[in-house]
Amino acid sequence: MSVDYGIEQVRVAIFENEPLARLWQQRLQGEGIPCVLKSLGAGSGALGGNSYLPNGLYVFARDRQKAIEFIRGTDSPEYLRDSSVTVEDLTEMGTSRSGEPNVAGFLTAAAFTILVIAVLSVIFTTLR
Repeated sequence: MSVDYGIEQVRVAIFENEPLARLWQQRLQGEGIPCVLKSLGAGSGALGGNSYLPNGLYVFARDRQKAIEFIRGTDSPEYLRDSSVTVEDLTEMGTSRSGEPNVAGFLTAAAFTILVIAVLSVIFTTLR
């Protein structure tokens, strides 16, 4: 069931990881701009967690310009560049990340999961 409140949500930024995205979410909410994060990877709980996957920051269309101005004006451009933050300004030709999956992160999570299962298996068989 889908509910349409007549308010479109638009993505204004993509952050390299969830903690950085949550920091910006809190900053925008502190400015009175309602926003929500959406994982751009496999989703919550997949691949052992999603804190290392890119996250999109979405606001209501009516707050889009205010959010973009806040993100651009809060910190120096060097900070924004170093943090891999990209702002999508739909009226100008802005840069954006595609949100492609983090293959290295996936392989690391998969290897760690296999290692944990192997260690638990050895412990379980030893205690039998």
